[in-house]
Amino acid sequence: MRRAVLTAAALFSVVLLLGSACKKQTQTGYPDTVIATIPVGGDPSDLAMLPDGDFVYVANGGAPYVTVVNVATRSVVAHVTCVEVPYMIAVKPGGEFVYVTSELDDAVAVIRTSDNSVVATVPVGECPHRLCFSPDGAFCYTADQNSSTVSVIRTSDNTVVASVPVGNTPRDVDCLPGGDFVYAANLYEPTLSKIRTSDNTLCGTVSLPFTVHRVRVMPGGAYLYASEYHGNRIAVVSTVGDSVVEVIDAGSTVIGMCFVGEGAYLCVASDFDGGSMTVISTANNEVVDRVRTGDEPFSVQPSADGALVASCDNGSQTVTLIGRSGD
Repeated sequence: MRRAVLTAAALFSVVLLLGSACKKQTQTGYPDTVIATIPVGGDPSDLAMLPDGDFVYVANGGAPYVTVVNVATRSVVAHVTCVEVPYMIAVKPGGEFVYVTSELDDAVAVIRTSDNSVVATVPVGECPHRLCFSPDGAFCYTADQNSSTVSVIRTSDNTVVASVPVGNTPRDVDCLPGGDFVYAANLYEPTLSKIRTSDNTLCGTVSLPFTVHRVRVMPGGAYLYASEYHGNRIAVVSTVGDSVVEVIDAGSTVIGMCFVGEGAYLCVASDFDGGSMTVISTANNEVVDRVRTGDEPFSVQPSADGALVASCDNGSQTVTLIGRSGD
């Protein structure tokens, strides 16, 4: 009987295959493995995950309801009728409420998560897009595209207490961890507008090398990351000097972003391979992984502990749940 003999090239191939297999056995520090793909129908345009990771709320840009997904059962459990076009969505710290913007209604709907009932509808500026909260949840900030303002909602009574003029067509907002400043990403000029929250006034402008689509503040607040509108680049901005310190080429069109691992990794919804979560190490701002999602992901959001990331896949009308392979 002849013995099979491995050539050096064949042996090297085996080592590569084993190394690839071992990758899925080792904790990477970020969610890296698809654990479920959930059909949600509608027109998923954004999502938010409750802090405990039990439910995902999906906004639908072309349907008059918010879809509620049970993470444990991997199923749609409710449709919450609210504003006409619930386009963007965010969870208030603590998870008791989700706030949803409607571009057609110029309003924000407030959904109580305990019974999925709409408890308020708040008029804001024209064509509100993304929104964020102060760290203590006392205020909600909405980027009002067509009025070029940021509306400030006091969440104790869901009343607008200020309307802050910013740059041309604000598309996104995010708040520093200390709650003292909010940054607005301006779609039709290459800037971020900086709002001082103590008196809700514009106090600065950050110049960028491109027009910006999304902005996310890194945990700790030392840096923020701003993604290019219809482009591949992400600008890294130091919040100390409000200046760009690096520009990342993500290698594919980038949209929504979130941080995991206490800011060690930035997860980005991208069009790579038809739809992927691109993972960037913030230690060196280099792409370290790409996890295939559904088609055309618009948004990625993590659970509070970073064990899960949910992807809102507009093209395939799905939610992709991504977990950690080492768990």
